[in-house]
Amino acid sequence: MSIIDLKSKLNNPNPFKTYYFILAIFFSVICLISTSLHYTEVASGNFLTWSSWLLSVGFLFLYSKEPGNFKFDLSVFKSKRLLLYLILTCGFFITHLWNFSNLPWSDKGLFDDGAWDIYFAKERIFTDQPFQAAFFDDVGLISREVVFHYYITFFFKLFGYNLLVFNIALTVLGYITFMFTTLLAERLFNKKSITIFTAIVMNFFPLHFMHMYAGHRYAMAAPMIMASVYFSYTGFSMKNKIRLALGALFAALAVDSAVMGKQYLYGLIIGTVLLVIFHRKDYLKRKIINRAVHYSLSLVICMMPLIVYVLFNPVYFNHEKNMTNEFISSLGINTKEDGAIGYVKMPFALISKTINQDEASEQFKKYIDLLTGTFFNKDTGVKWFIPGFTAIPIAYYILIIPGIIIAIRRRYYPIIILAILPAVGAFVAGSSDYRVLHGASFWVILVACALYGAYKLNDHKKLEKYKLGYAALAACVIVASLGLYSSTSYIYEMASDKNSLRLLPHKDVEVARYMKDVVAGVESPSTEMEWNELNTGLSVSSKYDTLLCQKSGYAITHVFLHDFGNKKIMALSDQLPFQIMNEEDIFDANKKAINEYDSSSKKDLKLIWEYDQKTNRIISEFKKFENYGKGKDISVKTDSGNVRFYILDILNKDIGKLKADTANLELK
Repeated sequence: MSIIDLKSKLNNPNPFKTYYFILAIFFSVICLISTSLHYTEVASGNFLTWSSWLLSVGFLFLYSKEPGNFKFDLSVFKSKRLLLYLILTCGFFITHLWNFSNLPWSDKGLFDDGAWDIYFAKERIFTDQPFQAAFFDDVGLISREVVFHYYITFFFKLFGYNLLVFNIALTVLGYITFMFTTLLAERLFNKKSITIFTAIVMNFFPLHFMHMYAGHRYAMAAPMIMASVYFSYTGFSMKNKIRLALGALFAALAVDSAVMGKQYLYGLIIGTVLLVIFHRKDYLKRKIINRAVHYSLSLVICMMPLIVYVLFNPVYFNHEKNMTNEFISSLGINTKEDGAIGYVKMPFALISKTINQDEASEQFKKYIDLLTGTFFNKDTGVKWFIPGFTAIPIAYYILIIPGIIIAIRRRYYPIIILAILPAVGAFVAGSSDYRVLHGASFWVILVACALYGAYKLNDHKKLEKYKLGYAALAACVIVASLGLYSSTSYIYEMASDKNSLRLLPHKDVEVARYMKDVVAGVESPSTEMEWNELNTGLSVSSKYDTLLCQKSGYAITHVFLHDFGNKKIMALSDQLPFQIMNEEDIFDANKKAINEYDSSSKKDLKLIWEYDQKTNRIISEFKKFENYGKGKDISVKTDSGNVRFYILDILNKDIGKLKADTANLELK
């Protein structure tokens, strides 16, 4: 079949449109029923939970297809627009991956929360566990949405289970956010210079640049949100149902990625309500209402697995509920006693205590300090991945304020709301940089709005003779340059030191790799990356079992030792990094792990402690038992320096004696 024939078929009127709609609804209902049967354990793990959802979404898109939706124009490959985006793409990946092996986010960079998400994916995704939109996780007592875990598992299975693949996958997510932000700016302003300006500012926006490599499930929210915004906007403006369905699908994926997805839905609802309130004549038209109904229906179909999960697991909202109640309590309001009146009082109490902080509680003052520290002070606030910087470069605030005015004039209410909501959500939850990372794209769009406003001043004939447009444009460029300079300088400084981000500890990854080899019985343990290091297929040594007491590397060590029985191995420090324990607790955990060790496997036992002030006396006591085997010191070379360990090998025949002696052992 030629391209012309295919084009003709795709663009012809859809004779089965009604049937596709009925089938989309039918399979969505099947998804509702089958998923309900799964949670009630009547038909746990039945295949219809996921297959019916895929079919409902598939038929939704077939129903949404309209004549002209698919156009093949080979001239696009010769267009300047394509060349521009190829240049921007190359620029993005070069600036993020240049000198990769010496970057904090190299194949040795892994955030502890990201390690937990890899661990969770290994436990739940593409295993014998049934398909669910979320799972309740004992670590943190939260519901973990699964879109991010399916995403990284796809990369792992396709390319290999290692940190290089993981961090490249995170870079791709950052690229998606960057690209859809740029595409949205192109649609909003239709001016090439503003498109390029937006791309440059977004590419070097520190919050987006640095947080890209946090690697927890929140990383999935921003790209899904921006993809949804782009397709939703173009779907309504171009009267294109396929784009509306795509916007709804990405919105559903955003919600099933992290709490930021819920904020996105709130933003869409509030922005839509504002449009209807202030411009009802323009937006309460039948065609627009029909498109809104189509979008809403598409959203429900795409969100069905998560909707059912929430119905059967109301604990899904507990985390946000608890944080909200703590915030309300800081205002001196008791919603249990005051009921609905308490919620009426809340905005007045919020304004009053913010203005007059002498009357505010210490807890509320802390909320204020965290918010101002995150957005305005480089040296205060909780900064995970932008230590010593602000969530928004200070110079950009000067452009965001007029940008909001321009956005109001152009009726970009959802964008304004989506720029504000991250700060509101962070304020309530206790502000930190990771709670507002999904706002970066909208702040950049508001900066671009200011530049657009400067351009438009030249269109006013009365102002043209005063050259105000050129002056405003020059001012915007100067201010943006200051923001860009501070951003690029900061990113360069952080990228120049592989240990600049304490939450991407190379030492913990290197030690975990080394200990993985020790546990597996590898003759020459290494700190270097192996292609399937997170899914080795190896088993524990046939000669000995290992118990490890390590200072740091909590989730990182757990995920590297997952295939070898991580919980058993790390029992020597109660599965925790001993940096959060005192000496007595470490010693008690050591004795308990040794006492509970099952020696029936007839293997020898290898006990490993990391040298530290907290473990020096403990190690000295256990050196007394070298007559039951042998002891030695080792040094593991890492990017942060050498890390020393003491290894005590106990012969299987003497494990019983060790247990008896350890039971009576005391620190001296």
